[in-house]
Amino acid sequence: MTLWLTRITPNLRHQRSRADLHNAVGMHRSVMSLFPDQPSDQPRRHAGILFRLDNDAAGPHILVQSQIEPAPENLVEDYGTHECREITPLIEQLRPGGLVHYRIVACSSKRLARDQPPYRKGQRIARTEAEALAWWELRAPEHGLNLNQTQTTMITAERSARSQDTIRHPRTRFQGIATITDAEIARQAVLRGIGRGKAYGCGLLSLAPVRSPW
Repeated sequence: MTLWLTRITPNLRHQRSRADLHNAVGMHRSVMSLFPDQPSDQPRRHAGILFRLDNDAAGPHILVQSQIEPAPENLVEDYGTHECREITPLIEQLRPGGLVHYRIVACSSKRLARDQPPYRKGQRIARTEAEALAWWELRAPEHGLNLNQTQTTMITAERSARSQDTIRHPRTRFQGIATITDAEIARQAVLRGIGRGKAYGCGLLSLAPVRSPW
């Protein structure tokens, strides 16, 4: 198994790039254009494709992880700049007891068990920050991580074109330091992602040894 990580810095003067930053469906389409058609009815899963929109001091960038080598030249012309590297050794060196930096943008929705005006029973709505943190603190140990430090950031979500009361793809960013408790389970979490909404920029778990620059 080979794992690739591609970093795309969008050209903010490009109409498609700017639009994708605010449209998870459009970004999904652009990410999938990096790869040849897959012999599967679930092409994203078949190729192990996960992606995430990050922001830092230099501006927004898109991280794309895949189990097949991407072809960034397939992006529309002038979409942005890119760099790609193999990261297989990074996850192979994970060991129990090792300290890692982690980052994940997770889908922070929940399904209502009862009516909660203006929402209806069974409808998915965004979790509060406290609810999202409780979700992550429960899930992380199931994926081989013992959380030492966590910073939580709620990300502005898209609203449905049909109803401004309906949130589409609510997201929460979790990042901090964790201890690896089970290296193989943690590797599988990196490979498969965590939670819902993987086709819309959620679930990509990034791990890096604490000694590495973040």
